[in-house]
Amino acid sequence: MGKAAPRSRHGKTSNKKREQHRGADAEESDVVVHSTGLVTAALPPTSLAPCVRQLRESTDYSALEEACGDVAHFGLQSRHHSAFVAAAVPQRLAQLLLATSPYDTTTAARSDAATAAGTVPEPHRGVLYMQVAAAEALRSLITNSEQDLVVDLLTSADVEAVCGGSFTDGLVRLLHADWNHILVARRSTTPEDWMQVYTGDDDDAAAVAATADVEATPAEATTAHRRRGNSCNVYFTLLRHLEEVLVLTASCVEASEACAEAVSQPAALLLLLDVLRSATTTTWETLLHPSANYYLAESTSTAAVTSETVLAMRAYKRREADLLASLAVSVGDVLLLLSPENPMLAHVFTGAGAGGGGGGASASMVASAEQRAFLNTAVDAVDLRAWLAGKPTIEAQLQERLSDGAALPSFLGPQHSAMALERERVLHDLLRATLHLHGMLLHIAPVADNIQRVLPLLSDALHKVSLPMRVWCGVLPLLMGTAECADDEVRVAATRLATHRLRSTQSAVRLLCVVVNAIGEKNNSELHGDDEAAFAANPLAALLQSGSLLYAVGLLLKDVLWMSPYIDADVEGGVSSPSDVMARQQRALRAEASTNAAAAEVQMVLLSTEVNVWEVASTLLLMLPVESLGEPALTWRAIQHAVRSRYGLHLDAVAAEAADEGGEVRASSIIQCSPSTHRLLWMQLEALGQMLWTLQRKQAKAHANAAGGAAVPFNHVQATAADVDLLVRLSWETPASALLKQSCVGAVGLLCASMQDADAVATATRFALAVALNGGSATAAVVTGRTLLDIYAQLVPAATPTLAAEQRGWLQQLAVVDSVATVRCEAANTLVDLFLDERYDTSVYWPLGVQDVLRGFAAQLTAYVKRRQQLNKETRRRGLVSTETPDAEQWAELLDNLGGFLAYKAQHK
Repeated sequence: MGKAAPRSRHGKTSNKKREQHRGADAEESDVVVHSTGLVTAALPPTSLAPCVRQLRESTDYSALEEACGDVAHFGLQSRHHSAFVAAAVPQRLAQLLLATSPYDTTTAARSDAATAAGTVPEPHRGVLYMQVAAAEALRSLITNSEQDLVVDLLTSADVEAVCGGSFTDGLVRLLHADWNHILVARRSTTPEDWMQVYTGDDDDAAAVAATADVEATPAEATTAHRRRGNSCNVYFTLLRHLEEVLVLTASCVEASEACAEAVSQPAALLLLLDVLRSATTTTWETLLHPSANYYLAESTSTAAVTSETVLAMRAYKRREADLLASLAVSVGDVLLLLSPENPMLAHVFTGAGAGGGGGGASASMVASAEQRAFLNTAVDAVDLRAWLAGKPTIEAQLQERLSDGAALPSFLGPQHSAMALERERVLHDLLRATLHLHGMLLHIAPVADNIQRVLPLLSDALHKVSLPMRVWCGVLPLLMGTAECADDEVRVAATRLATHRLRSTQSAVRLLCVVVNAIGEKNNSELHGDDEAAFAANPLAALLQSGSLLYAVGLLLKDVLWMSPYIDADVEGGVSSPSDVMARQQRALRAEASTNAAAAEVQMVLLSTEVNVWEVASTLLLMLPVESLGEPALTWRAIQHAVRSRYGLHLDAVAAEAADEGGEVRASSIIQCSPSTHRLLWMQLEALGQMLWTLQRKQAKAHANAAGGAAVPFNHVQATAADVDLLVRLSWETPASALLKQSCVGAVGLLCASMQDADAVATATRFALAVALNGGSATAAVVTGRTLLDIYAQLVPAATPTLAAEQRGWLQQLAVVDSVATVRCEAANTLVDLFLDERYDTSVYWPLGVQDVLRGFAAQLTAYVKRRQQLNKETRRRGLVSTETPDAEQWAELLDNLGGFLAYKAQHK
């Protein structure tokens, strides 16, 4: 199954497994949010930025940490990102992370004292903090780079020279070392450590104190920072260090095959599984302890009869559970990203398959009995399902009125104390980690039994923790500080919980994507020309349609499209339309995100969650009959409004970036204008465009069937000229993908034909002619006025490379040319569809020269197909990479259709 991908004349779609998008994607690893300095700013116009000089020259760990933070922040901007890459900043960050040990820099006096006392020497906290910042900066540069440039630099030989080895191996070694140090630190915990946390002398409390002491001089602040580094809990610091390294690992695994292969080695996989097992089970022990009451509200009366040591232990265990649950999410994310088409992971976790190793060593390469027992327990998720059972239903959440902020929303739970909200947040993290684990299981063993095992928790999650837009509306008064129902502590805790709830929704939708793809792989291949029939004949289709899973998906989609019948009325009185409410809420969140880190994070989580929602909705829309979609016209209009909204966000970001380059200061977040945000927006637009096109094709087919098979155009979606104009403008944007351009061409043709008006048909014809002559996903300078063979000669080197890295780039360029051919083919298909009869031949077809353009395109497509066939033979003969493409079938079919169509038109002129 795939995204409404290059279609044949019968609407064929590919059954190839779709790559899982994270949010960009998609998780918190895709976004670096800073609590200060969100408003767009510029680095000084010097030849070398101060933070780069600090990274190169400073030996003070606090200064290096600060420089890493600046890189992470300004690396979100394309022009600064390019400058950092040119200055070899990624290589320097890798050196700080991998070639500096916090234990090698511990002073000799402290090491001697620890040895004399029989304890393990403590690490240098300054190094740990600096490395956390370095990992965050690397992640920012990786996720905001074009064409995986940064990760390619990190895996090159240049990094090996400065890091003493390869980046990928160093990352794996760091994971092992961190976990070993964590185990030692946890065993060394004493009641004094409990008291440090209880009295607020941990990392978070120290950070708050540092920002509060505004009168401290820089020297005093540095001294205080070092003092905090020497006194705060090393166990918690190491947990945060490992989590940041894991989040960086996830970004690297997603972008680099070399990183994925390094982390897929049995020792690394077993380490990840052990970290996940320990973090998850320890957290559940804290949450479900029968007598400790770690999350018991500490009122004045209970505190008076409870010893301070017990209260300190409870605070310590809560802090540990928070960090361990977050760690479990990071591990689960790495495993989920590694799992598609990974036989080694399948072998290690299930013992199935050869795994690529010798039989004698296989016993040490597979999960232990204890680890497998943990996996079974996690898959069953009994405790999580019991927790979700107590949550309000979707229907109850939809009927809440949240516009005035007079009451906290029900998803925050019945107890609105900071401690209760903290417990809920930990449970959401455990839910996310478990959903990731379920997705991994389906990737390595996509069988009916496993699908049945994961569906109950997935269904519960979608029924109880979805509705991201309702969560957004509920938390917006808290973000803006207009809610009078909560003090500052509860407001901060509730905001964090709402963000975790949104991330739980995203994790559930990611798992739903895996489930839908796993089921779609079993579609009847003999019915590949009809997605609905192929899905109906699928023996696993009943699993998806049983219960109320699709009902929950429908409500989720309506929520994201703002089609809920319970949208709040305007606070000033009267009734607002859903689009008015959406526009008002979007403006409020975007304005707040300009100066509020929490709001910026919520905005990014929403964007990445929507990517996953549109992805799964686009796939389901291909397989489900149009009758099951309710009123298609309303759905189409909502999707079109979503396209207009996202395109507007793109234009706003472009304008803000242009103003920033011109020296104008705008109140827009750097995050809102970052390359990763741009990618999220265009991933959304791609899926939304495919949904529009698919819905129109289905409606046109249903209308034709109702009319006795006659293909009579009918404007069933009530489209207007403004809708056509939007899709035309969208398709000519440079960032638009080939799939989006293809969808726009097809959708415009269907829309204009349905209007049954010569002017509308002429508009679609001019657009399709322009695309057939100049269209494609490459830059305008490459494709405009050039034939397919010209583009091929310019982009694809004549000699096929033999090195793997060079082959990847060569294949990418070849795929670009193929996508240009496919987009132009869709334009030709559209022209054929517009003029199948003679109604508009006299007024449009002949005056606009459609016959000559199609004849010329048929000639250039024939030449390109011949060249591609020659290339396929050459690579097969030389034993190189395969260059065959599934688009070749569509090209051949179009050439057959064009031959008959052009001959008929010439005869009946």
